[in-house]
Amino acid sequence: MNDGLFDLSIINDVSRTTFLRLFPKYQKGTHFQTKGVDRIIEAKAMKEVTLEPRKAEDFFLCADGEIALCRKVTITAEPAALRFIVPKKSC
Repeated sequence: MNDGLFDLSIINDVSRTTFLRLFPKYQKGTHFQTKGVDRIIEAKAMKEVTLEPRKAEDFFLCADGEIALCRKVTITAEPAALRFIVPKKSC
């Protein structure tokens, strides 16, 4: 969480059936153990990325639960820009 990078996951076009089958594994973080998933999901650790579709169309961007329609977006990781408060581990 404090390496100065963010994890980017790009999900390529897949059928709804495939998406629904993989989504529970994605939520648990076990999706990369599924054979062939590397053709569906591209994952990278990035400091900065610019996303722009190949076709001149808007695309949906979901960031922190907010969905926006975009044509192009640049995202930059800013070290120490956010502070997190987490519950103390109980004994």
